[in-house]
Amino acid sequence: VYAVLDEMDRRRIDADVEMMQLVLQAEARRRLLDSMQSTFERIKDMTGEIPAEVFRIMVNGYAQAGDTENASRAFKQMLQTQPSKNSKVFEANMEMLRLKGDPDELDFCFFDM
Repeated sequence: VYAVLDEMDRRRIDADVEMMQLVLQAEARRRLLDSMQSTFERIKDMTGEIPAEVFRIMVNGYAQAGDTENASRAFKQMLQTQPSKNSKVFEANMEMLRLKGDPDELDFCFFDM
């Protein structure tokens, strides 16, 4: 996957966030946790902020692989994300989650992929 993305960069073809989300979903399904983190960083570098959907994929990927420590870390990182003035990221995060309790006690099955 990264060879394709690198070749796109070389040819000055921009990957968009939706394309990167598809890459992230594929990595999550295959439990490629290190690759997920790398893709997460690429998205962050591309956009300057992380869309709510990307955090959801990260949390699900880690949780489904049994890595609840990193799932919890990604979830907390999402909650701590400071949106820019014109951003809807934080609002979308809260709408998506509709939290009613302590995030430390979150049941990761709540996130459907």
